[in-house]
Amino acid sequence: MESLPQEILDSVATHLQDSRSARLALLTVSQRWRFTLEKRIFRSIDLDSTDLAKFKDFVHRDHRRRNFV
Repeated sequence: MESLPQEILDSVATHLQDSRSARLALLTVSQRWRFTLEKRIFRSIDLDSTDLAKFKDFVHRDHRRRNFV
């Protein structure tokens, strides 16, 4: 899996955009899959003031997530 080109992972992720269960399963396969899918997951985020503290903690746990915000 680690030898697949990023373009292949991106293509698969695009086809899975309507399948929440498939995306959640792939998030745990490898860091590359997690990074690939999180780029899409964080493309659009709806927050209200009660979510901000949780969101801040979630984003700050992984420095790569900060790049999406």
